Amino acid sequence: LTFGVYFRYDGYNQDSYSLSYYRDENSKTGKTEITNGKDTFYAIYLQDEWKLLEHLTLYGGLRFDYWHAFDGESGEPDAPLSFDEPHDYALSPKFSAVWNPLTDSYIRGSIGRAFRAPNIYELYRTWQGASGTYYSNPDLDPETLWNFEIGGEQYFWNRKINLSPTYLHTELDDAIERYKEGSDYYLDNVSEATVNGVEVAA
Repeated sequence: LTFGVYFRYDGYNQDSYSLSYYRDENSKTGKTEITNGKDTFYAIYLQDEWKLLEHLTLYGGLRFDYWHAFDGESGEPDAPLSFDEPHDYALSPKFSAVWNPLTDSYIRGSIGRAFRAPNIYELYRTWQGASGTYYSNPDLDPETLWNFEIGGEQYFWNRKINLSPTYLHTELDDAIERYKEGSDYYLDNVSEATVNGVEVAA
């Protein structure tokens, strides 16, 4: 039985300046934009292992995540925009099994859920580029996915060589992407995605 806790804190501060000569960072003539923001992540997780049969082992786990972003502001130094403080949580289960039918042969499969919270840059960093304005979005939701894998391991020549093929299938929801309207660029949870892949390691 495995139990753990997780904590992370991020702080983000970015200042933009006009330069009298673009290749000399010491030629600043004035601050043009600022971006500030912070976020915290808390998580607890639990995983257990069951030896059902002599050659079959099951694993089950659950992770709870809580995320909170705050103190977000962006824009002109004298009058920056202040943003909402988004927060969210997620329960992420994972189950897997390993079957060892022969001494040097293993077959494994798993299914699990995960999520990625938007970072501070995506939430709060709005800036003016040469071709248009790049807008942040403090209302972004976390991306979530389900992942399915099945694979195996085979050892040869007294375990001197290992061959390990894996097939994976991932379904992603609320993907965060940037899109263009007119001359400006926006961020939103705009799409779903499916990924199918094969990996082979030796």
